[in-house]
Amino acid sequence: MKNIIVAGALASSLCVGAASAAEITGGYFDLGYSSFTDSDDGSKFYGAGSGELGFTRNFSVQADLGVYRFREVSETAYNGTLHAIYHTNDNLSLGGYYNRDEIDGGIDSNSFGIEAGYETGILGLEGYVSRIDFVDSDFDDGNLLGFKVEGSPSSQFTLSASVDYLNGPDDLELTRFGVSADYEVGEGAHVYGELGRARVDIGSGSESETFIGAGLRLNFGAKRGTTFGRRGLLDKLPGA
Repeated sequence: MKNIIVAGALASSLCVGAASAAEITGGYFDLGYSSFTDSDDGSKFYGAGSGELGFTRNFSVQADLGVYRFREVSETAYNGTLHAIYHTNDNLSLGGYYNRDEIDGGIDSNSFGIEAGYETGILGLEGYVSRIDFVDSDFDDGNLLGFKVEGSPSSQFTLSASVDYLNGPDDLELTRFGVSADYEVGEGAHVYGELGRARVDIGSGSESETFIGAGLRLNFGAKRGTTFGRRGLLDKLPGA
């Protein structure tokens, strides 16, 4: 947690120093809950925020922070991500990012990745791939990648589908499928829900479970808040 606070303070000071040459283009605050449908498998509460600072028409920086509470294992976790984004035009954005996940009493990780997004106003596509380094552990490095497609049948309603895949240490594989619905109730306030399926493979064994999620998100600035979604490993875990 201390490392994330220091990184956040440094990013804030840099933003203040560059304020005369930059402007906040958007951001959001997000409160949510997710759980496996089998309540014995756990649930997660989270609060997250993000902001994007535009330096030129083409270049911006996005910062994400999140706090997560895994109820059944009674652990609190944190993550922070810093994105550097290049907007090639009004539709296509390319980025690179660094992410840090920290779990109280658990395993911390750093990850580096690249991402891309394409938006037409009605249809949006987003993908990413990253390399995960598990800190102070005997675990091997892992890979995390994902893809999301979303469409807006109306100005207030958005549907999306996503898949995320983790190739982790000790022959661990996690595949997460989800479909979401988002409705803007007014003034940048959104309510959303998600239904999905997670499959875990460890060695010769595997298990699949359905999960649900819901939340409230408050966007400011740009309609979608920020260019890219959150990239933390903790964001991909439905519950624990």
